[in-house]
Amino acid sequence: MDIDTSTQLVDLDGTPIMDDKQKPTTVGKVIANAVLNAEKGTSAEDHIKNYELAKKCLEGSKIKLKSDEVILVRKKVAEAYQTIIAAQVLTLIKE
Repeated sequence: MDIDTSTQLVDLDGTPIMDDKQKPTTVGKVIANAVLNAEKGTSAEDHIKNYELAKKCLEGSKIKLKSDEVILVRKKVAEAYQTIIAAQVLTLIKE
């Protein structure tokens, strides 16, 4: 699945959602932060895969996600973010 990680997320009124550094929140930043959120019991291999996926999301504006990455991203984003952010990302990343 192709994803544009530079897509900016917006509030209900259409204004960009800003991060704590007053930069626009992007799909790539949300995915990267979500997959870096480790659960207890995460294997060493999964830590490395998640780290590589986070880097990929921040390095380019257009990326390809494999089917297992789509499942992981959808799960992690849904768990880590409020509806205003999660819904926008999940709408872009369909299984």
